[in-house]
Amino acid sequence: MVMVDQQPLPTADLGLQTIGEVFSYLARANRLVVHFLIDGQPPNLDQLPSVKQSPIDGHTLYIETADPRQMARQALVEAQDDLATADAAKEAAAAQLRRNNFPAAMEKLALCLSAWQRAEQAIIGSSKLLNINLDAVLTQAALPPDWLAVFAENLRQLGLAIQARDAVALTDLLAYETTQTTSHWQETLAAMIAML
Repeated sequence: MVMVDQQPLPTADLGLQTIGEVFSYLARANRLVVHFLIDGQPPNLDQLPSVKQSPIDGHTLYIETADPRQMARQALVEAQDDLATADAAKEAAAAQLRRNNFPAAMEKLALCLSAWQRAEQAIIGSSKLLNINLDAVLTQAALPPDWLAVFAENLRQLGLAIQARDAVALTDLLAYETTQTTSHWQETLAAMIAML
C-alpha cells in the first residue's frame, strides 16, 4: 500500500512497481517528496539509489509531498524578510568599527552577512529546485551578470579584513563596496518571485 499525502495511490492501476517509479510519478505530477516512511521506518538516505530500486509490493509506504513552487516561494519570501534589517545591521557595524568596538561590530556584521547568505541560498536553491536559469533571473532583475562574482569578491575581502582585524579596511568595505548588496539581493529575490 502506498499513501501519498494521506491518500491511497493506485500503484497497480498506474503500473508502478518500485519506490523510484512512485517518486518519478510524483515528480511528473509536480510534487516533491519531502518525507517518506517504509513500513513505518525512515529509510537510510545514504542508500537512496538502492531504496528507489526496492519493490513496493509487500511494503507500506507513507509519503508526504509539497509543491516545489510553493516551497521556493516561501524560502524566497523568508529571505526577503531577513534582508529588511541587513543594511541597518551593516551600518551599525560600520559605526561600531569607527568607535573601535570590534566585538560589537562583528555582532552586527554577523546579522547582515547571515541575511545575505540566506538570500543567496534561497535563490540558488530555488533556481536548482525549479530549473530556473540564474542568468535569466539577473536579467529579469536588471542586474549586471557579474554581480554575484562581485559579491563573492566582497565577501572574500570582508573575510580577510575580519581575519586581520583591520577595522579601517572593514569600515571602507562596509561603507563603500557593499552599498548596493542588500538592494541587489532584494531585486534578485523579487525577480525570482515574479518568475514563479
